[in-house]
Amino acid sequence: STAGRRVACVVVAMIVLSASALSVEAVRNAVYDFIIKIFSNHSVVTTESGTDDGYPTSIEEKYYISKLPAGFEQTQYGETDNSISVFYSNGKKGILFDQNVKGDHKIYMDNERTDFTKIEIDGQEYLLFESDTDVTCIWDNGRYILSISSNLDKETVIDLCKSTKLQK
Repeated sequence: STAGRRVACVVVAMIVLSASALSVEAVRNAVYDFIIKIFSNHSVVTTESGTDDGYPTSIEEKYYISKLPAGFEQTQYGETDNSISVFYSNGKKGILFDQNVKGDHKIYMDNERTDFTKIEIDGQEYLLFESDTDVTCIWDNGRYILSISSNLDKETVIDLCKSTKLQK
């Protein structure tokens, strides 16, 4: 029967096309920037270690949110060689800003109550995770993996991401 042969040909063709596409750097970068492993009740977002060329292995530069909403102030700060975490609060709402070296980035997301989308704004790609209670936005700025999680609305979180700048 030829049905088995046809299936095998389709599988081989898909493998060849995938390998060919991944040999083109622009396609490979889009595919390999983030890896999302989906499990029954959570997802794990990591980065591909094979694309680490040019990325620092420790925090050499610090980034910050330059335009915090009115009333927010820093309430917690943590720093290691590989990451920085800053929490801002206004007493009712919170903003968590994280900066990680690419090789050490890993975040767990609840996929039972969270929707995932990929958006692009001004040439920057963002992974956006939304639930009924919070929004998390993750992006690669070419040096570090940055993320902002908050119980503010999606548009505000995206504005916070766009306002992230290098400390001088």
